[in-house]
Amino acid sequence: MSQIETLCGKGLSWYRDKAFLKGTGAGEPLGILNADCTIEVDKESGQANDTILYENLTAMMSRMFAGSFQNSVWVCHQSTIPQLLTLSLAVGTGGDHIPVMKESNGQFSILTRPVIFTEKTAVLGDRGDIMLCDFSQYIIGLREGMRFDTSIHVHFETDELLSRIIERHDGQPLWDEALTLEDGSTTVSPFVVLGAR
Repeated sequence: MSQIETLCGKGLSWYRDKAFLKGTGAGEPLGILNADCTIEVDKESGQANDTILYENLTAMMSRMFAGSFQNSVWVCHQSTIPQLLTLSLAVGTGGDHIPVMKESNGQFSILTRPVIFTEKTAVLGDRGDIMLCDFSQYIIGLREGMRFDTSIHVHFETDELLSRIIERHDGQPLWDEALTLEDGSTTVSPFVVLGAR
């Protein structure tokens, strides 16, 4: 029974995480991709479809709220892995290439920030395939913990066991909108996504 409960809990966590990233806010959590405070960084001029450029990543970092730098993480769809692994900076005419994504002790990082790979975001080339997020600025409300119920009575004659999971939760960013800096034109946010290309 405990194995079934563990598996059901993992399944619930998968859908909960997906809603926190992509939810519409209508009958489900408001996901980061659909929040008014999320900043979308456009592709570079002349950028080919389904590509990732170093300039995309630096532009995203420049729109991250400075107070969120320390807590920020990259959230990338698994389909971005081949391009991120081969993305590098050339060093002069006789120099070597410096990889943009680095690995240390099994943990990847881009521009010093950790990377989380997932299938719960958009695929390569779609809006939100790469996100830079400070999850400390996203609030989750749980009315009660996960409840797992079983019954042997409903299908007693066929030796079947029924089970169900009940959990009431919601989530949304703490910010209503992006912050306009003192210069009057630059906007920043704890949630930045790369636009479609």
